Parts: sequence; C-alpha cells; structure tokens
Amino acid sequence: MKKIIILAAAVLAGGTVLLTGCKDDNTFDTVVMDIADVTVQNFSDQDEQDIALKIDTENRLSAQLSELEKINSAEVNIAADGLSVSAVLNISGELSGEETDGAVRLITMTLDGIAEENILITDQNGNIIYSV
Repeated sequence: MKKIIILAAAVLAGGTVLLTGCKDDNTFDTVVMDIADVTVQNFSDQDEQDIALKIDTENRLSAQLSELEKINSAEVNIAADGLSVSAVLNISGELSGEETDGAVRLITMTLDGIAEENILITDQNGNIIYSV
C-alpha cells in the first residue's frame, strides 16, 4: 500500500482523485486513483503531538542555523521516520569547512541520535554543501 501525506487533492470526472503529496522518503509523488481506493487516516492526539513537536524542532533548528555567519535563512525538514534530515540554506557566500562542520554539529546535537551520514545540506541553488 502506498502511504502518502496529501499536500493537494482534486476530484476528477468519473470518480477519480488526483493526489499530490510527500511520501515517507520525503520525495513528492502525484497519483490518480479511484475514489473508492482512497483511505482517510485520522490522526490520534499522540500523532498530532508528534507532528507538532517535529514542526517545532524543524522551526527551531532553522532559526538556529540562520544565526550562523553567512546563512541568511534555513529550511529544515526532518524525515517522517526521524532518521534523516535535509536542510536548504540561503547563504551569502561559500561556507568554509569549519562553518559547514558547525552546521552539521548543530543538527546532530539538536536531533539526538541522528547520524551524520543521514544529513543532507544544500544551498538555495541546490548545490550540495554537505553529504556523506
């Protein structure tokens, strides 16, 4: 069964539904399904708390990264399983190795247990700043 967090949905003619969303591996997918095959999942209070904590952590980490020199802003995304993280940095100049290491350290310290090989950092143009 394909599991997807819906970002957009549209009911099409003939009882089909167009769904666009984020999959568990943080890639985007668009599917067309018969409306009878769509399952609605209601989140429990614990799920909602987990989602709120994840979003809060992403926002705090984005703000902390934005405080580092040469980083104008940051957008952090923690994978649904919590085992990987990606960050897009809007930078005003090339980061030194020391500055990159500082960003990675900040991520690993904030997200207890995240392995460095599960961190991807890119700049606003999609250039890879850090990947193991």
